[in-house]
Amino acid sequence: MSFIHHPAFQSLVLPLLLTLVLTSLLIKSGTLSGGRWWAMSAAIALLLSYFLLPGFDWPATARTQKLPWVVLGATALAFTWILIDAARPSRWMLWAMGSALWALACAWLTGSSAQWTHAMLGALAGAAVLALLLIAKSKNAANLTHQASGDTAVGMAAGGVTSAAALTVASLGLAATAASDGSLLLAQLAMMLGVVTAVPGLWAWLRPASRWVIAPAALLPLGLSWLVIAYALALSGPSASGRVSILALAFVAPALVARSSWAARHPQWAPLLATLLAALPVVVALAWLLLGGAAPSGAEGVSNGVEDDLYYQPTWD
Repeated sequence: MSFIHHPAFQSLVLPLLLTLVLTSLLIKSGTLSGGRWWAMSAAIALLLSYFLLPGFDWPATARTQKLPWVVLGATALAFTWILIDAARPSRWMLWAMGSALWALACAWLTGSSAQWTHAMLGALAGAAVLALLLIAKSKNAANLTHQASGDTAVGMAAGGVTSAAALTVASLGLAATAASDGSLLLAQLAMMLGVVTAVPGLWAWLRPASRWVIAPAALLPLGLSWLVIAYALALSGPSASGRVSILALAFVAPALVARSSWAARHPQWAPLLATLLAALPVVVALAWLLLGGAAPSGAEGVSNGVEDDLYYQPTWD
């Protein structure tokens, strides 16, 4: 059973299998809940993966130990939100509650009053990311939802697939950035996130006739997970912080696609367009690394960011 502890199994195989199984099960029972729950398979699979790595330890002192608890809180909020879906709560309220949870997480992750400035900046930046992930909605998609006879348009444009695509790309970019900085643990956690997010996105994209929609609440735990990993990486120094800021631009992609007349005419290709647009800042961030823009991780103040990473090995550019 040693393969269970292999990084490839922990980061790729286990999250993929868990998400596929849970997605299938929730879709089969989806007729009982109007299809609201199925995309929560990603958050549940992520939490189950976190049981293996890094584990639910308490008291949680390291940032990587705090990650599963933050995602657990966000998942509980998402479940509660979907339960009251009949009342049609505002996406702005969901964003406000998610941003409040993220602000509390920033204070907990920072852990030192000397770094309150970082916590405040992180809270503001995270609120902006959550706004792009949870609130952005295509005007064209709204029209298509009412005009479409029941296949491609609803599943692509109004189904949250473009947001899932952007989050997947941003997570893979975060994994590459963390690995380049010598943090295998953060890279694995980001890879887990990318895998579980890709499954519901691809499911809705490849089966548009099913009309499955990714609820905004289902994206909240995934978005919070991205923010925690990004925050932990950004605190390792100015260079890492700059690259993470560039990666965050990937979340602008769904809003751009939402305003694209071409995407409105070809909704089945909207997720691919969002993927390509989200990949641009990822390429820029990785190019920064390749061109030597990253300072030695140890020189940037590793003690502020990834000192809790058991796999951490500084890289010297």
